[in-house]
Amino acid sequence: MNYLYSLDSIIEIYKKVRKKMQNIERLIELTKYKHQIDLKRGEAKYMDNNWLLNEILEEIEEVREELKPDNIPYLEDELGDILWGWLILVEKLKNQGLITSHENIIKRALKNIKRE
Repeated sequence: MNYLYSLDSIIEIYKKVRKKMQNIERLIELTKYKHQIDLKRGEAKYMDNNWLLNEILEEIEEVREELKPDNIPYLEDELGDILWGWLILVEKLKNQGLITSHENIIKRALKNIKRE
């Protein structure tokens, strides 16, 4: 039986994917910590989903401004800000009982991609 990949190459691919997943998991853990800080802080704006959505929209506008040649670090910073805002929003929605988890949203996104 011919295999497309050797066991060594499959293990190497797995290690790379696992490392990337660990980065995402670390970000999710940081959002949990950030949410606890926001709860302790007690400032209403940090608990307001609409305020956070508006902050994400502002970051989207900053991405538009950074869409130009030879601007990779700035564009990546702004895209990172959107990702961070989204992850924090999901954490807050989860704690409000409006959704179940980051993981379930990612699973749903993957399921939607498979349908296309």
